[in-house]
Amino acid sequence: MRKRRASRREVNRRIVVATEGPTERDYIKKLIGKDRYSNVSFAKQGGGDSDPDSVIRALDKAKERIAEKYDPNEEDEYWAVVDKDQWDLESAAKQVRQKKYCLAESYPCFELWLLLHFKQLNELRGLEGKTSGGKCKPVMDVLKSKDPPYQKGKVTNKGYFDETKTIEAISKAKNLDRKETNHPLRGFGTRVYKLIESIRNSST
Repeated sequence: MRKRRASRREVNRRIVVATEGPTERDYIKKLIGKDRYSNVSFAKQGGGDSDPDSVIRALDKAKERIAEKYDPNEEDEYWAVVDKDQWDLESAAKQVRQKKYCLAESYPCFELWLLLHFKQLNELRGLEGKTSGGKCKPVMDVLKSKDPPYQKGKVTNKGYFDETKTIEAISKAKNLDRKETNHPLRGFGTRVYKLIESIRNSST
């Protein structure tokens, strides 16, 4: 039996997130906490859904489920969090634009966003050449030198959730994104800051 559509929305602006990997999800879950941002949720994904197309399909299904229960809200946001890796971000960006979703891509990988919490931009210059083509290992190697060291799939360093460091990371990411356009990143940088800003500015 189809449930009756809710007469009013639970939240003013819903933010639905689908991630390419477990690290991104773990970070965002810890960032929002249990009660701080009740308007943020995650699209249901299978364990093997790790490519941009699968991430976008997960958002499609989440949007359908929400539409069955609540009245549509044009302010709702659906975020695909993806990395360059070996993927074609041009294709992902095109799909996102067509569906009016949001893209938080990283080149080479999400770990660059974490690294911006600790490193100044001038300290990252040597990494740019090493990460061409989407190679993430040089970034991960630096993160592993932190205490506690970085673990793939699990974000344990409290520095990633420090208010001051988060604000600094946003500023650094914007600096890397000086040629901001609707096109995906073609070089060293991360637009995860856009998602984090949206979450921080949203109401609970």
